Amino acid sequence: MKRIITLMLIAICSISIASAQRITTVYLNNGSIIKGELVEYAPGEKLSIQTADGSIFVYNPDEIKSLELPATTTNAEVTNKHMAPRGYRGFVEFSPHFLGNFAFDLHTIHGYQFKHGLFVGGGIGYYLRFDNLYTQYLPVYAAIQSNVGEKLAQFTYGGRLGFVVYSKFNYINSVGQSELVEGFYGYYGQFNLGLRLGFSQDFAMSIKPETELMIGGGIHINLGLKIGFEF
Repeated sequence: MKRIITLMLIAICSISIASAQRITTVYLNNGSIIKGELVEYAPGEKLSIQTADGSIFVYNPDEIKSLELPATTTNAEVTNKHMAPRGYRGFVEFSPHFLGNFAFDLHTIHGYQFKHGLFVGGGIGYYLRFDNLYTQYLPVYAAIQSNVGEKLAQFTYGGRLGFVVYSKFNYINSVGQSELVEGFYGYYGQFNLGLRLGFSQDFAMSIKPETELMIGGGIHINLGLKIGFEF
């Protein structure tokens, strides 16, 4: 009997210690101190805490002076829904171009998000210009992108560098005659900066002015507005 009572006391003490280790202390700007179990914590957005009586309180960043998180808090609990999480990341982008003849391009990019501020990957695109020959390019490239900010609206910028593995365009030769060139290889570069809207960790949208440079059979510069989706 004594052994059973001893085991029960040890179990109760273990539960009490575990519960105490889960306690978060929130210090508010109005001088109040709130203690309870962390429900949700999104840096820069909000904090939800459940007190001992079962009540759940939600505080905005401007209400919080400081807080003490339990040592056992996991990365999954401390998260911001607007930020890109670590792991695989994919993009689909398209953009119209306004320099010279109207054109558009379509891209898909895939890679690894090392942190919210660093994505590294690679992609392939298709570029079509609506001139008399319907000029086409197929670039393949390495890509890097960075995000700045923790709220819904963020700043994003990045670049790409690679090769044009297929092209079709009209070329003016040395005697002034027009020739169709197909299958020409060249170089590709791109720089973009703009707005990122992080709707959730799994979905975001970006709107970025961009400059594209393609070298092959001449130098082709394209200015556009790239619209993209992350998943």
